[in-house]
Amino acid sequence: HRLLDLLRGDGSFVELEERLAARLARAPDDPEAWIELARLREASLHAPAGAADAYREALRRGAEPGLALRGLRRACSALGDWPEVARTLEAELERDVSPARRADLLRELGEVTWHRLGATTRASRAFAAALEADPRDLVSLRSLRALLASMEDWRGALDLVESEIELLQPL
Repeated sequence: HRLLDLLRGDGSFVELEERLAARLARAPDDPEAWIELARLREASLHAPAGAADAYREALRRGAEPGLALRGLRRACSALGDWPEVARTLEAELERDVSPARRADLLRELGEVTWHRLGATTRASRAFAAALEADPRDLVSLRSLRALLASMEDWRGALDLVESEIELLQPL
């Protein structure tokens, strides 16, 4: 452990990554070490594929799911692996999250499924669920309106314009 501490302090990231990976190959049941390896690969070595692998292993080894899922999502986003980004969002939604966090995750899922995966039905469901979680979420409302307009669902888009006007009315 002392050598690893020295390498951390010295900023010898390549050697630190090699040593951490070797240690984890011998004793893989350390979720915190997998998270450290993933963060090192992600932030210092700019190796998103290796970071994604380490985040996945951290999840398998019992790491705190929110932390590992957010890291995996960042790494997969950097890789352009949009199906995996959507899966991480869905996995985080299965956890007990606050209504505001739920709305944020659903909005992000809507954006990814619409703009990156072209799954308009899935995106509209995500935006609608975000609005259920936070009825005052103008970003989700406007995104859903734009999605419906792109699908030429003019009635649905008009209904959302009316909802937006109601939201923006002073109390």
